[in-house]
Amino acid sequence: MNSTKTITALERALNAIVGPEHVREGRDYSIDGVTPAWVLWPGNEEQVAAVLRVCSVNDLVAVPCGGMTKQSVGLPCDRIDVLLDMGRMDRIIRYDPGDLTIGVEAGVRVSEVEAVLAPHRQMLPLDGPQSDRSTVGGILATATHGPLKHSFGGPRDFCVGVRFVTADGTVAKAGGQVVKNVAGYDLMKLLVGSYGTLAVITSANFKVFPSPKQFRTFVAAFGTVQESIRFRDVVLRSPLTPLALEIVSPLAEGYLSAMIHGGCWHVVLRAGGSDAVLGRYRTELGGAVTTELGGEEERRLWRSLADFPTSIVATHSTAMLLEVSTPMSEVAPILGAAETIASEHGLFMAAAGRAAGPVSIGFLPIKEQPKPTAYSAVVKEIRRVLPKEGAAVVTRCPVALKGMINVWGETPTDMEAMRTVKRALDPGRILNRGRFLL
Repeated sequence: MNSTKTITALERALNAIVGPEHVREGRDYSIDGVTPAWVLWPGNEEQVAAVLRVCSVNDLVAVPCGGMTKQSVGLPCDRIDVLLDMGRMDRIIRYDPGDLTIGVEAGVRVSEVEAVLAPHRQMLPLDGPQSDRSTVGGILATATHGPLKHSFGGPRDFCVGVRFVTADGTVAKAGGQVVKNVAGYDLMKLLVGSYGTLAVITSANFKVFPSPKQFRTFVAAFGTVQESIRFRDVVLRSPLTPLALEIVSPLAEGYLSAMIHGGCWHVVLRAGGSDAVLGRYRTELGGAVTTELGGEEERRLWRSLADFPTSIVATHSTAMLLEVSTPMSEVAPILGAAETIASEHGLFMAAAGRAAGPVSIGFLPIKEQPKPTAYSAVVKEIRRVLPKEGAAVVTRCPVALKGMINVWGETPTDMEAMRTVKRALDPGRILNRGRFLL
């Protein structure tokens, strides 16, 4: 890329693979201030492989993307030569309602999968933020989850197989097409949550689930985080099996549906089933419930809970977001500590997420331009109070702060194993160079 001749040769090679109409300059696709040289829209797996072979031979850094909803996570890439937009790979490959499985290309948007499943009263619990923009490949690459994680787990729990392309252009697969086939299961798990640093996911197979006949949501309000967690524990010890169980801090309610209000800590429970099942919830929860919702109001509330991190960022350009994972018993102490730590450094705290963890915590400026040291101090102090098995990842902050903050947290003890996998799948560090710890 150091001469006009080299650039022209590369452009010809890329044009020949995806067609000149699917190659653009990258000036409108900056990620953390790094502008791609080219943006490519491959139309199939073979084109992805061919592009990566060109990148590998010419030492071009490639970054795969879907709906561009999680590109702010991690460190800025060293550079971006080729941004691979997977949006053209948006087919439903196969769907067997009777077998409860679906196979889709990586560029399919989550909302489109929901629309295919809904007439068959089935669901795929990929309910993370911005389902109208998020793609299946992006959800897998970032291991994104939403409120339904409480009952279904994260995406690696119901993804049964993936196809992918390694940095040298090799097409491979892990897992299978049906639930009983788990060949290569460990490699599939490695790709989920790898942030596009190991390979480019091109398609995936999932187990789908029957959708309840109807949904109801029960909201309970409390004066303190400790009271809300005691209520959570009562629910978890009961015979009830809620689909989702969220905790919401007082300041978070401004970013959610109007159904959450009053300046309290809230626990929000979603249930599904027959009239008799929902009646059991009313009996068990009793007088603790302040609001019961159904229909469109209920759907709007859960969409706003899933979109909480997005709403924070849209409202406050200088906000910092942490995703905090901690043992269930430590959720209340950590949220209480985070609130105190934020106040001590001139920040507001707004939190919403799984009542049994993890929780997304937003730190918002009280003043328009808080000191950068306030953010780094907050991150350090929260990590200091976390138990050994806890983690706090900075999922969003102003780009200028990424040089001051350890966004991923402490280096994992298995870093050498991670490097071994990286060397095996991407020895030239072609994919997302600099984004992760490797």
